[in-house]
Amino acid sequence: MDINILQFIVGGELPHLEEKLSRFRTTTNFAFDRAGQKIRQGLADYVPVSASNVNRLFAERLIAVDVAIIKVTPPDKQGYCSLGMGVDFGQESVKAAKIVIAGISEHMPWTGGDSLIHADRIDWWVEHNAPLLTSEELFPNLDRNILPPSVLNKIVENVMFEIPDGATLKFDINLAVNQLIPFLKDKKDLGLHSDLLTDELLQLIKTGVITNARKNINRGKTIVSHATGNKALFRYIHRNPAVEFQSLYKINRIDHIAQQDNLIAIIGGLKVDLSGQLAVDSVGSRFYSGVGSSDDSIRGADYSKGGKPIVILPSMSVKGNSNILFALPEGTGVTITRLDVHYVITEYGTAFLFGKGIRERCLALIDIAHPDCRKYLLDQAKNSFYIHSEQSGNSYKSAYPDQWECLHQTKRGKEVFIRPIKAVDEDNLRNFFHKLSDQNVYMRYFTHIRSLPQKVLKRFSDIDYHKDMALVALYPPKTTQQEIVGIGQWIIDERGGMPELALQVRDDWQGQGLGKFLFLRLIEMAKYYKIIKLKADVLSDNKAMNLVFETAGILYHKKPK
Repeated sequence: MDINILQFIVGGELPHLEEKLSRFRTTTNFAFDRAGQKIRQGLADYVPVSASNVNRLFAERLIAVDVAIIKVTPPDKQGYCSLGMGVDFGQESVKAAKIVIAGISEHMPWTGGDSLIHADRIDWWVEHNAPLLTSEELFPNLDRNILPPSVLNKIVENVMFEIPDGATLKFDINLAVNQLIPFLKDKKDLGLHSDLLTDELLQLIKTGVITNARKNINRGKTIVSHATGNKALFRYIHRNPAVEFQSLYKINRIDHIAQQDNLIAIIGGLKVDLSGQLAVDSVGSRFYSGVGSSDDSIRGADYSKGGKPIVILPSMSVKGNSNILFALPEGTGVTITRLDVHYVITEYGTAFLFGKGIRERCLALIDIAHPDCRKYLLDQAKNSFYIHSEQSGNSYKSAYPDQWECLHQTKRGKEVFIRPIKAVDEDNLRNFFHKLSDQNVYMRYFTHIRSLPQKVLKRFSDIDYHKDMALVALYPPKTTQQEIVGIGQWIIDERGGMPELALQVRDDWQGQGLGKFLFLRLIEMAKYYKIIKLKADVLSDNKAMNLVFETAGILYHKKPK
């Protein structure tokens, strides 16, 4: 007798995975923990499929189910049982099966939504009152702290920047993503529409972080398909009308996700190439995870009003290899195409790719790669003509000085983000120039020019922080889609003279004290870098710049020309 056992996620006691039991073959949609080991040994099968399409495997009999084995609560007075904490694709498998066997457990919590099944649908009953397995018992070999603290804390900082209060969150089933959840504790009125309810998410519900109060769909309700955790979680979901369990198909239909405004989807990736192609389940010919709802979540968040599709991954793998590559290794599956990848976050920052050309994508992703890998990635991109050969890569010769990042409030109460310039700012710098008035341009460059050549833009943005320095003021501050409204810089004189200082503020931002702040910040940085003197060429009728020098409280000397 040959038996094929299909489990969406394989966990718990797994005697059928033993190699000696040749009559059994296990098929799963996730290649991790013990099932992943067997898949990589060729002893089990992995089916890559989107969570929203699992129902089709049954409905179209692409997977023929002879026997469905489910776990349910005892029936109520009307004869209904609840699928409890594991709705997933339970209803679909029951509908497709010739025989339905139910394990009845008095420990199974009663949940509402798509979880009810009538006793008439069940052919065989098996009483099984052993305590429900906790997540640690289900997956004993998983390393739940896959991200080291130093990496985790920086990724958290970058992710939290993208999550506003009142957003609705959707997570894929990923260990790194799960590590982020406790850090949401300072957010307010979050909503939850996700595959899995965990202990970490329950804590956010109990502390009032997740309220679902601002949802425009299913307001006041947590929507999930599965739950795993400890006994406190099981007690919480038991007959709790604030938690609704729906099938994986419903939760992950792209149109359902998109209906939820301000939906932030966060998924984990394994590798991403410089064009934005993302691998989620495999590297080369080896499978390590599953597609799950990652593709559904990313596309649904894209269509959500105010939504954000976010991919997180550490810059380096546990083996010390870069997770940002010029090209994915041969055999690697592209789970999310470059068309759908918007936000990529590592511990070094956020790359926003949507609507960007290949050159811009390369610069953005190299900027968030590990510093040890950036020069090599740049050379690969230049050799393949993704980036112009004149891109110097100066900014990759020294560490990015993030200690100079800060928020600043202008005299009119507008908040801007101040940070050192990056090579990725080249196009933003061009846009800044073209929003300046002719008079503004003349005061800075002493001549009337209509554009900045690309060579000049590269020299201003791709700088060696050991020598030159430039600060940009970005608005709005709490988004990756920012524009430059002011810039202050010094450039080292290669002939040995004093570094030259220059400031420029967009016309509609002048009179707010932004130029003075940039000037004082640069003076502070110059002292830190032991630069004793700076010089600036300023026209006598440039009243704004002269006023900055006169009121800054910094000793200066005028030399009339």
